[in-house]
Amino acid sequence: MSPEGDQRWSIAAELGAELKAARLRANHTYADVKIALLGGKEKIWRIETGKGPYKWDHIQALCTFYGIEPPRTALFVEMARATEQPDGTWVDSNPARFGLYVLLERRSTQLTSIAGDLMNGLLQTAEYHRAMLDAWPLETATAEAEQIKLRQERQETFWNRSDPRLDVIMSQAALEHRVGSQTVMDEQLRRIRSLAERKGVNLKYVPSSSPPHGGMRGNFTLVQTELGTSVYTEHIEGGRLLSEPRIIESYVEAARSAMAASRDIREWQ
Repeated sequence: MSPEGDQRWSIAAELGAELKAARLRANHTYADVKIALLGGKEKIWRIETGKGPYKWDHIQALCTFYGIEPPRTALFVEMARATEQPDGTWVDSNPARFGLYVLLERRSTQLTSIAGDLMNGLLQTAEYHRAMLDAWPLETATAEAEQIKLRQERQETFWNRSDPRLDVIMSQAALEHRVGSQTVMDEQLRRIRSLAERKGVNLKYVPSSSPPHGGMRGNFTLVQTELGTSVYTEHIEGGRLLSEPRIIESYVEAARSAMAASRDIREWQ
């Protein structure tokens, strides 16, 4: 849970690592990039190691050269634009707002989620998710279909890993408040009890009788990767990724407080 010893995560470092991986997948050397007139070894090395600079049109050209698909190219271009923000905050309020978070989730070495009154997306059954969409419909049927597909892809990618590392702390209300029918909730509770048996997975709840704790201040996810630790927070219209060390530590302390107040989900009756 603690970011101690981690280097500071940044969008620049994340973008650089992704571009390096894309270059290697495409079997391109620094010399190939230079021949394509997209930069010499020093320039590409600086991009791949998070030192930049990152010009969005140059990143777009590199993506085209590496054969990166359009949706991922669009994400990388937006990441390049975001490197210009001095506080290192990623703010995204479009329908694809989970793009960078999903990228991080796939490469995480540890996720710690303060989930509040709803099941974390990695835990939700298909019927629980559909019941949520029935209660809070998106703008179009297409948008709903895309979200369902994304949720399925996220879960398949994460749970097919050999070493998923996930801590989720939810409120007692998440277990008691019925989303959809009772059948939907019964299936959902069976699922989380089953997932709680997996190595590296800790699913917990905070009893309603518990004293106030840090997690009550809002939902968030601590995301640890090999590049460091960031925090993802979400709101109705979008989300943010935060990387400033002082802010990260405050979220770590809030997660510790919630963890101390929690109990194993398998104790729930």
